[in-house]
Amino acid sequence: MLLQQVCPGKTCSSLQSIHSISYESRRYVLYAATDSVVICDASFKPIQILFLQGDSKEEQNQVVSAVVMSEYDGKIAVTTNHHVLIYAPSKTPASGDKISSWVLSATLECQHVTSLAWRNDGHLLTGSDHLTLWCQSGTWTKLWEKRQGAGVDLIQFTPDGKLFASMAKNDRLVKVWHQQEDSTTAFDFFYLPHPRAVSNFSWRKEKTNSA
Repeated sequence: MLLQQVCPGKTCSSLQSIHSISYESRRYVLYAATDSVVICDASFKPIQILFLQGDSKEEQNQVVSAVVMSEYDGKIAVTTNHHVLIYAPSKTPASGDKISSWVLSATLECQHVTSLAWRNDGHLLTGSDHLTLWCQSGTWTKLWEKRQGAGVDLIQFTPDGKLFASMAKNDRLVKVWHQQEDSTTAFDFFYLPHPRAVSNFSWRKEKTNSA
């Protein structure tokens, strides 16, 4: 057994190097450790380690800058220098059962992606010097793309998927994006200004009234 299979290494320092999610009533914790991704259950017991060096087919060592798991279908998206790797559950778990493993299902050709976000319908948003919305219909295709003035450091959808926000590093302006009227594949934005550089943000989930 290799050492990295037991001690995968220090967590990367990027904003999206750690991700926690509830899928089918199960909690998963994912974190990026240099060129691998460790997937744990709610008690932080490792389920699987994804080694990206072989999957990305890139010669140099890769440093993961973002890892996110979808609440829609349990897929995991991971960045490398020149690709976004998408892993799917190896088999569909029974209701309430834990996913035991993931396999590489797609590779998106993307340069220097630093941020990722899943929408609640399974669409994937990638952020670099462009914002790109991807959709899977057999193969993964681009639905929308918009060049940005500075590299995107963080993107995140609202829980209902109707809006998303983006920011650049050391930027005091957060962009909030919404779909244009009479269009499902074009977006416009407005600014949320702040007095100082924004370091992070998150959307609050709405509380539901119980009967």
